Amino acid sequence: MTAATKKRGAAVTAKDIMEKRIITVSPSAPLSEVERLLTENRISGMPVTDAQGRAIGVVSYRDLLDHYAENPDARPKRERAFYRLSTEGMADEDIESFEVPPESEDTVLDVMTPEVIRVGPDATLHEVARTMSSHSIHRVLVVERESEKVVGIISSMGVLAALSA
Repeated sequence: MTAATKKRGAAVTAKDIMEKRIITVSPSAPLSEVERLLTENRISGMPVTDAQGRAIGVVSYRDLLDHYAENPDARPKRERAFYRLSTEGMADEDIESFEVPPESEDTVLDVMTPEVIRVGPDATLHEVARTMSSHSIHRVLVVERESEKVVGIISSMGVLAALSA
């Protein structure tokens, strides 16, 4: 790292480069919901938060792949009529309100990584990069120190973009 890059990295903080639009998921969410959120938002991982918005873990595509590799039957079924239901004798409102029971599939709690790697909003770019490198991770959460609430997320691509600016 050159002296100029080091100096620029000291001036840039986590709050300058963090993504403020954070997609989160609850620990009780079914894995099909995780897949949907990751795919629709074109992200590879997201914080798992409690009811107060505090990070209690992280879930990523890698967590899903590892879980499905260990237990292929855990993968949510996608084909039509997976849940066989006879509609004979059912009222229309009963058919319309039918939902797949949430306990029929694994949840975020079953696959998430419970360790939360975080930095504060005032962490320098150098501190963010060092944190990500030392933990071999591709994203780090930005967490307010007093409230412990997630206020942002920084990806490895975000760090690279900040360094190349």
